Order: sequence, then structure tokens, then C-alpha cells
Amino acid sequence: MMSQRTDVRGEVATEGKETNIRRKRIGRLVREEFSRKSLSYTLTAVAAVFLGFAAIPAFSSAVIPLEESERSGGVLVDLIFLAIIAILSVNTFSRSYMLIHRDPFYGWLVFLRSLPVSPKEMVFARSLIMLPATIVMTALFFAPITAFSWALDYQFDAGRYFWFVLVWLGYALFGGGINLLLELGVGGKVVLAFQFAWLAAIIAVIWLFGGDLVLTTFELAGEYGPLAAGLALLAGGFFFAVFAKATERRVADREFAV
Repeated sequence: MMSQRTDVRGEVATEGKETNIRRKRIGRLVREEFSRKSLSYTLTAVAAVFLGFAAIPAFSSAVIPLEESERSGGVLVDLIFLAIIAILSVNTFSRSYMLIHRDPFYGWLVFLRSLPVSPKEMVFARSLIMLPATIVMTALFFAPITAFSWALDYQFDAGRYFWFVLVWLGYALFGGGINLLLELGVGGKVVLAFQFAWLAAIIAVIWLFGGDLVLTTFELAGEYGPLAAGLALLAGGFFFAVFAKATERRVADREFAV
């Protein structure tokens, strides 16, 4: 009996030690990412704010007016939101992302595979970077839109804008999962082909909603509030997890010339 208890305690201690080692490896990867690309993350944050200001006229003209006859430019604001929010999870000013068609992440993966780091740890570390980045960049993008629109139109309360932002945060998480797979799971040619496919998908969605997608989500945020935001976040988080798992499998299956 004593021997069995000792074995169990030994196994628990070993598992705990391995868990701590994995945490340290993941933490080291995250710190390395931020230390190498802190400047580009700052520039990306500034760009998110700038794009938020640039989107104010289109949002205000397509969503804010209460009378349908006074609204205009719905297709434009849909295009802006669908295109920009989908990439808020990525560090767009990093050299790696600017040259993503040349598959720069391949070299980083080759280096990581030479270390005692598993594909699961690689993807988890990248996810720990992308998730906070998605939240911060989404908040920065929407801050100017929300502040200016709410200040000019008092008929809408702050709560509607808050739920509206969370609905689109769900979409940003969905885009983050796709970008995670594109960064680590596929080559440059596939990335280029996917971007054309993604643009076609955006155009199809805009056509399907008749240029009223952003307006529809704004109305849903006002009518259903927490429910609409909760469902969007759950869906976005679910798809991010699905793409993360697919990325993990893809990284494990890729062959690297070390």
C-alpha cells in the first residue's frame, strides 16, 4: 500500500514538474515575440486608431440616421468592417506579416522545431499573443467610432455601442483563428489564394445583406444586447479554438528541412 501511494505521489510530482516546464517554454516564446516586435505592435495599434477615425464618416452616414431615406454608403461601411476587423488579430506592421506571401513563418517554425517545443506549445504561445492583441486592437479601432457617433447622436445609449463592439469582437476572433492557420499552417501561395477567396466571400456577404450588415448588427445590439454579444463571442471563440487545433495538427504534419 505504501509503495502504491509513493508511486502515485511520484507520478503527480513528475506531471507537475513537466507542466511547469511547459509553462516556462510557452512564456519564453511569448516574451520573445513581444521583445522582437514591440515597435511593430505599437505601430499596428496606432494604425487601428487611425482606421477607426477614417471609418467614422461611413459608419455615421450608414448607421446613425433614424430615417432609412437619410442613410447612405452601407456597402462601404460593410466592406470596411469586414476587411479591417478580420485582420485586427495580426501584427500587420511586422516584417513577417508584410512578407507573408513568401512564407517567412516557415523559418521561425524550423527554428522552433529545433528546440524542445511541441506543436501544441507553439500554437498555444501564438494564441496567447493573438487573443489579447485582438481585444486591444478591436477596442482601439472602435474607440473613435463609438466616441464620435455617440457624442453626435444621443438617441443611442452607450450600452448599444458596447454590445455592438462585442458582436464584432466575435468576428475578429473568427478572423484571428484563420490568420493563425495562415501564419503557421500553410505556405505563401496558399495565403495569396486564400486572400482572393476571402475577398470574394466578403463581397458575397455584402451582397447577401444588401449593404446592411453593420446596420443589422447595430440594431441587434440594441434589441438583444448581451444575448447578441454573447452568441457572437461564443461563436468567435469556438471557431478560434477549432482553427487553433487545425493549426496544431498542420504544424505537427509539416515537414521541415532543418
